[in-house]
Amino acid sequence: MTEEEKREFEEFLQWKEAKKKYEEEKKREQEEAERQKELAEQQREAERQAKERAKERAKERAKAINISDSTVKWPIEDIYPDRKMPKALLFLLVCAFGLLVYMLSTVVHETNNASPSRATKGDTLVQDSLLSTGEAGANGKNKRRERIEKAKRIEELKHSIKLEKAYLTPADVSGGVHAFLIWKNVSSQNILSLDWRGYPTNAKGEPVACEIDGTTESGGHFIGPAVPGGTYGDDFGWYYLWHNPSARKLVLTSIDIEYDDGSKIHISQDELKYIR
Repeated sequence: MTEEEKREFEEFLQWKEAKKKYEEEKKREQEEAERQKELAEQQREAERQAKERAKERAKERAKAINISDSTVKWPIEDIYPDRKMPKALLFLLVCAFGLLVYMLSTVVHETNNASPSRATKGDTLVQDSLLSTGEAGANGKNKRRERIEKAKRIEELKHSIKLEKAYLTPADVSGGVHAFLIWKNVSSQNILSLDWRGYPTNAKGEPVACEIDGTTESGGHFIGPAVPGGTYGDDFGWYYLWHNPSARKLVLTSIDIEYDDGSKIHISQDELKYIR
């Protein structure tokens, strides 16, 4: 197996691993959504139980007051043998009874509308626990989303072009070198144009500049259309991009592609490894 085939096989394994991680992250995201749904249901159940307990306490409070007719007995026979109560006293008793009923109804109404945070200390702790769990999961969810987006980006790059070779010719008698870029359209669309940028390096891997105009980075422009499955660049190049007899290797820094539907894709230097 050649070095090129080894590199391609390693990149295939990296892509396969990224795809597997993407599927696992998607599954974990679904599980996280189900867990959040379950936590929300638990919170609603805690609120319902808090209201039920508040109602029970209100009933017990009203029962403790004990205003039933069976316990409130007036010794009318002892005070008024003729069983006739004065109208003024009867009016005061009715007013007092009405005021008591009004106060009890107000207490019950406020208790029924009490929020879970006012119900019990235990309910407050449940809510705080649910909120802290949600906050702790936010950072993990963001990281998973970033990994999913990266896997999608790698998939997009893998289906753009396949960069088979990028090299410089040996310098001629004038010191000029020519650049060649051989690539294959592995997308499902026609490529209208391709632009690349790069710089030459010497035998030590150090960037070198053109001895005529002093430029280091340059590039080339390809005009299509390049049909899906076609290989391009093996029969033409970009001549005399640099004049420097020490130039040995071409290092690419970026590639820009435009498709026939108007869409574009920019491939940075760090992303070039996914198309080799």
